[in-house]
Parts: sequence; C-alpha cells; structure tokens
Amino acid sequence: MIFKKLIRPLSFAIVVALSGCGDGTIQVDADESLPEVIEDSLPALLDIIVDQHIAENGPGMALLVRQKGELLYRHSRGKANIHVNIDIAGHTGFRLTSLSITFIAIALMQLHEAGKLNLTDKLGEYLPELNGAYQAISLEQLLTHQSGIPDLMNDKNDEGLLVFDGMTNAEFMSFYARVDALEFVPGTADQYSNTGYLLLSEVIERASGLSFDDYMLRNIFAPLGMDDSYIIHGQFPRSTEDALNFAHLTQILGFNSQTHGFSGQISSLDDLLLFIQALKFEQLISARTSEEMMQAKVFLTDLNYRYGYGWLVDPGYSDIVFHSGCFDGYQSRVYLDKAHDLQIIVLANGGNSSQELYWDIIHLVTGVLVNK
Repeated sequence: MIFKKLIRPLSFAIVVALSGCGDGTIQVDADESLPEVIEDSLPALLDIIVDQHIAENGPGMALLVRQKGELLYRHSRGKANIHVNIDIAGHTGFRLTSLSITFIAIALMQLHEAGKLNLTDKLGEYLPELNGAYQAISLEQLLTHQSGIPDLMNDKNDEGLLVFDGMTNAEFMSFYARVDALEFVPGTADQYSNTGYLLLSEVIERASGLSFDDYMLRNIFAPLGMDDSYIIHGQFPRSTEDALNFAHLTQILGFNSQTHGFSGQISSLDDLLLFIQALKFEQLISARTSEEMMQAKVFLTDLNYRYGYGWLVDPGYSDIVFHSGCFDGYQSRVYLDKAHDLQIIVLANGGNSSQELYWDIIHLVTGVLVNK
C-alpha cells in the first residue's frame, strides 16, 4: 500500500506519508482532528499523489470524487495518445472493459421495465440459433454469472487470445451456435462470464429491434448528454482524443478487440459523472429497479465478492457497490457508497501500476470522507 491506513480522529501528531513523495508529506498538529484536517487538504493531497506517481509524458489517469452532490475532486494526468501528444482530460474516452457490463445490465433492465422481456425468459427465445442446453438458460442466470457457459476470454492465455483478433459479435455467435457444452448446470454454481454479457448484448438487439450500439446511443448516451461515449463497432479509436492502451497502442494484448457486450464501451470521466447522477435522479431506470440491481443475488467464489445485476457488492457492506474493468493497460472503476452518498470514478491506461494506485486512492478517500 502507498498510504498508511487512516483511522478515526486522533488527538496526537500524525504524519500521512506518501511513499516516494518527498515534500508531499502533510503534518497534522497535535490539537487537530485527523479527518477534519485531511478532508480540508484532500484535493491538494490527491494532487500530490497523482502528480508524483504518474509521469506527464506517459500513460495516466482521470479521477473524480463526489459526495452529497458536491464535486470534491476532479483531476487528470498523463497522456491519452503520445503519438499526437494528447493529454488525458475529463472528456477523454477510455475503454471501460468490464465496467461495460454495468451498462449492459441497465439496458436490459430498461427493456424489462418497458415490458419487452422478463428476466425469467429463456435465452432460446431471443437467440434460437444457439444449441441444446443454451436454449434453457434464463436471462437472470446470465446477469448473475450462473449460466455455466464457458468463457473463452477467461480460458485463454495471452497468446491464445490472438485467435480473437478482429473477431466481431457475429463471429462469436457463429462459434457458440456450434457448441452446447456447459461447465455446470445453469443455476447450480457461479463463474464470472464475459461471454454471458456478450450474449445479453445480442438479446438487447433482438428485444429492441435496434443494433446494440444504436440502442445504447438512443437510450443511454444521447439522453444523458454522454457525448464522449460510444460502442466499438469496427473502428477504434474513433477520435484522436480517445485514450490508447498504454498511451500508444490500439491493440489489447496484441490483438484487435472488436466485440461489444463485455468490454466494448468507450466513455469519459465527464460522461460517467453524468451516468451516476442519472441513477440518482431516475433518468435511466426507476429507483426501485436500480436498488434491485444493487442487491446481492449470488456470491461469486472466483472473485470473492457478492453480485447483483451488473454490480459487485462489497462482502461486508451492502451499501457499497461498484464495478471495475481491467484489460491490459485499461483500468476503470465506478465506486458508490450509498450510505455516505459518496462516488468515486477512476479511468486509466497504465496497466497494473494504475490499478494499485487507484486502490490506494480509494482507500484514502473513503478513510477520510467516511470516517469523519
């Protein structure tokens, strides 16, 4: 961990030391309360952390902290694209990778609210080209990773992923139409499955009568003014403003990822802020549906987290929900603490080092703003 653990108010002198941060050390006087002092200094402290752990001329990060309707912090550093010297900014589009799953779940629940599908519906009702056992899998089992469908993305090593180079959803569907093997009987176990959400994106197309990217544009992006967001459908990046993998690559792990449903959404920090505001004000789905999605339905043993519909639920605190994405250089997280009305958004393109840094930032922010 980069930061020492923060605890409830202390009446003695304490130094919050940042690893490798030199003059970034902050001194708290003996007669001051730690949370009050650190909360007042939080923006400056986060600036120190981000600026001293992320180089200006390499891959970087965009970070936002919001509580009780107040924007407490918004900062970005590093390059989106070193080839054309584009800095990361609030409008920079990042691949959300697995955070795309949350948007898939919301789109499905929109259709559920509109009466166009039920969660008990079977997959075969929408994708009749699938074989055998796949036909009887329910949409809810796909939502909660209980389908038993093998996940090719999880089962391949980095070299094996090259078989997906340029593969589209249609090609994935062609493959799955030829197989019907399951890893377990649906509903009897769980395993995080990217493939399940790829199939749900196809269900959304069939139920709505729109292409997936058009559905997302009409029903989520455009209504909210998420102007930096789109679904990868062939060309990537669509704009030189979009963040490249490690700031210089269009490929992920050496291949061109063209599928949508579990990793194909591009969004910016500013757009994700609009998204979390929309959840609060019922602009996408009702409060009742949103709450239903955030309630734990299963415990995913491979992740050691509880899971709702498109949201991970903290094992110890039901009011904390989040989803992350991690695919080569791209890292993303939306973190919601409902009890304390706290939201944290992180987008990065620097790989594992970015993930370690944002975890420490989240621990620091929650330690200050929650324990006050």
